[in-house]
Amino acid sequence: MVVNVIRRPTTKKERLRAARAWAEGRETYVPSRNVIVRSPVRILRELVSVKMGCKVPCESSIEYDHFVVLDTRHDVASFRAQPEIIRVPDETGTIRRHYPDARVEFTNGKVEIHEVKPDKVAAKPEVVAQHALVAAEYARRGLSYVVVTESDIRRQPRLDNARLIRSARMHRPSQATWAFVSVALSNGPLPFTALEALAGTVSAKMELLALTLRGQLHMEWERLPVGPAILVSLQDAPR
Repeated sequence: MVVNVIRRPTTKKERLRAARAWAEGRETYVPSRNVIVRSPVRILRELVSVKMGCKVPCESSIEYDHFVVLDTRHDVASFRAQPEIIRVPDETGTIRRHYPDARVEFTNGKVEIHEVKPDKVAAKPEVVAQHALVAAEYARRGLSYVVVTESDIRRQPRLDNARLIRSARMHRPSQATWAFVSVALSNGPLPFTALEALAGTVSAKMELLALTLRGQLHMEWERLPVGPAILVSLQDAPR
């Protein structure tokens, strides 16, 4: 049996080292528990997050894809994996520990607690009942508890677009490209491929994607494939 673990620091020395690494953006932040995957099929992964500036642990490929989308969305300010332990009673009154998958903070100040589940698992009556109890506890705290299913996370073209945009995360757009794009879009949005052609450089596509990832450009990438039909505008331009 294969066991992959991201362990929480236990000694004072380990906590100091983890805090220093977190401050310098070199390592994954500490989740609310050791992240463990016992199945040899489900491989533990870490998302290198542009938004968070660190590695985010994922217990499944569905979680990984969910974090890919969150990392790309402009309305998401931050997100954390396994942010806390919550204790809620089950139907028999027994107190159970629950580890939500993510805490998501939006740019408008709203906070949601996300639970990621495959569709078949989320539809099971006992799981629905458990989530209702957890949702009630979070509602008491003034927070929204959202069950995010695999079909929603992996709907297209959103997921493929998020992957494409994040593929430019290591690219640094030049000042010349940003200056050109700012002028080209000053009178209104342009189709992505037209703007790419106007830029006229080999790296134009990656630079446009990088500017989108960094929040300087806006595209309706959650609805439309990145291509001739999608319009690009300056992020702060009225729409």
